[in-house]
Amino acid sequence: MTNLKSTDLKRKEQNQLRAEFLMLLELDCIRKVDESKGYYIYAAISGTLYGKSKKNNSIKIINPHDNGNGYLFITVNKKKRYVHRLVAFGFGLIRDIDEKIDINHKDRNRKNCHLLNLEPCSRKQNHEHRAIAERLENDIVVSVFDIEQIKKEIKSDLIEDIVTAFNKQYDEYTPKTFSIEFKNQHNID
Repeated sequence: MTNLKSTDLKRKEQNQLRAEFLMLLELDCIRKVDESKGYYIYAAISGTLYGKSKKNNSIKIINPHDNGNGYLFITVNKKKRYVHRLVAFGFGLIRDIDEKIDINHKDRNRKNCHLLNLEPCSRKQNHEHRAIAERLENDIVVSVFDIEQIKKEIKSDLIEDIVTAFNKQYDEYTPKTFSIEFKNQHNID
């Protein structure tokens, strides 16, 4: 009886995972990025990796490993593949997984491989981003693009000037308020 329940549970989980995978495919939120001997490897916008069996089309979530420096990776055909690079490649931020261009994590969290947290940049820009981001107050998240814009605005490349400008902007920022009105409101009594 236990084996039957276990088999039914595995089948149900596989069906749910397959439905999730197919929905992501339909919404173009997942892309094929690599393949191994037995699996096609897909990267989702969220940074989650999926494997689709070549043999029986079963789907599995691929759990990456930490390389010791906070970067997540998987091994494909005896090669280390970093998750952030697979996501960047899958969604067109880089043309080749092995391309010699850095992928910056805007929030500095190397485990956050969500597409919206990634941006291609030069090695110099990546180091500059780190130097600036670690000095910002209130956990401000900035991109390399934001840094380039501030540099033009303040006409300075000095790290301290850039940090001061970002912190000042944050301190002066006032959230905008808004209201939403719904048309055709129905009173329910």
